[in-house]
Amino acid sequence: MYLSVYSEYFKTMFMGEFQEKNQEEIVLEEVDYADILELLAVIYPTDSPVTEGNIETILKLADRFIMPKILEKCKKALNCSSKMKASLKLWLAQRYNFADLQIEYAQQYKSVEDVKKLKAEPEYASLDVKTRALIFDSITS
Repeated sequence: MYLSVYSEYFKTMFMGEFQEKNQEEIVLEEVDYADILELLAVIYPTDSPVTEGNIETILKLADRFIMPKILEKCKKALNCSSKMKASLKLWLAQRYNFADLQIEYAQQYKSVEDVKKLKAEPEYASLDVKTRALIFDSITS
C-alpha cells in the first residue's frame, strides 16, 4: 500500500477494481529485482538519494509506474549532477520530458566544435528533432 502514495500505477492497482487488489504477491513483468530494490530504497524507509549511479534506473521505473514525486526528485538530482556527461543529461532531459532542463542543457552547446563532440557521443543518435533544433538555435544565436 505504501507504493500507492508515490505511484498512480500502484494506487490504481491496489485501490481500483483489479484482481491484484486482493493478492498477497504481485509479479511485475520485465522489472529487475535489484532495480525495484533501488527504487524502494529511494522512497522507503531510508530515503536514499538519487545519484549518478542509479538515476537511469530510478527514472525508468518512476516513469513506468507513474511516480511524479520520484521523477521530480530525479530531475533535481540530474540538475545537480556535475559528473554526468552533458550528452547523457541532455538525452535524459529529453527522454523524461524535463523541458526546462532540455533547453538549459541544449544551450550549453555554443559552437560547431561543441556539436561535433556531441555527435561523437552515443546519446546523439537518440536525440530527437526538437532537441537538435534547440542545439541549433543555441549555436546560431
